Amino acid sequence: AAAQGGYADQGYHPKLRRTGPSLDELRRAHKTIKKAVLARYPDFPTAFKSIDKDGSGTLRRAELRRFLAEMVKTVGDRIISGLIDFCDDDGDGKTLSKQEFCKLMSAEYLGAGGFDPNSGKRYGKGTRP
Repeated sequence: AAAQGGYADQGYHPKLRRTGPSLDELRRAHKTIKKAVLARYPDFPTAFKSIDKDGSGTLRRAELRRFLAEMVKTVGDRIISGLIDFCDDDGDGKTLSKQEFCKLMSAEYLGAGGFDPNSGKRYGKGTRP
């Protein structure tokens, strides 16, 4: 179960379960994207500014998808959505703030022991987020 975006103690990251990609898939994509971004930009805030076409200060799914599709042909839509869900810690589910984006990009890896903004939150039977 842990490979499907859940935690070892059976508490699930609810969004990952819904969007489908496993943590392993997300980790591979994260590594690929990070490499591509750093090859093209001096740092993550600069990359954020470039992706944020409308200057709103947040990245919409469409902006991120368009950017990643140009840069990283190997990362599919489903994975991109999974990444947004995974690192969205303000719960809006639609956009990434600059802080969320930079945290995600600068992380060594995703999941337990690495970057997981939702790891402290427990979602299980009978509990509510």
